[in-house]
Amino acid sequence: MRTEIPTAAYLAVDEVNEVGSSKKTFFRVFTEIAPPPEEIGTSTRITLVSEMPIAGALPDMIESHYLFVKNKVCISVEGYDLSLDPFDLDRSLEEHFGSCGTVEYVDVPRHPDTNAISNRCTTVTLRGEFAEEKALALNGTDVEGWTVTVKVLPPAMTELMSGKSPRELALEYLAARNC
Repeated sequence: MRTEIPTAAYLAVDEVNEVGSSKKTFFRVFTEIAPPPEEIGTSTRITLVSEMPIAGALPDMIESHYLFVKNKVCISVEGYDLSLDPFDLDRSLEEHFGSCGTVEYVDVPRHPDTNAISNRCTTVTLRGEFAEEKALALNGTDVEGWTVTVKVLPPAMTELMSGKSPRELALEYLAARNC
């Protein structure tokens, strides 16, 4: 079963007529929250995007998105004691993996009532060039008395595993949708 979250977004463009007066025209921009890649670009969206004045910037925008995703890595971290304070574990992991790039998020699983750590596996999201390699290099190292086990989680977008550059992927995406 598929659940969609309704969203509405508009792009406002100032249009100046021959007389010199201006008016705002609003273009509906269709959005989805975390869409699967294969569902991006239905024919309705192609028509609207191609009519928008920013259509020429589309390859750059899509390439930027691929670069954003490409430089992000999610890792699984194990090896800690469940009796640790979750806030101390969060801080320790942020400090330990800070040398790998920007630590965007540390997800320490917690019990909803007691706030105690509820699982032996925490997810750390990193961003930066070579973040994956740097994180894997920390496998087996000591973090305040416990040995960290690091595993890389699968990438968010399978297209990035193809070896093509983000620019190539952006241009292929647009060509397949005739934008």
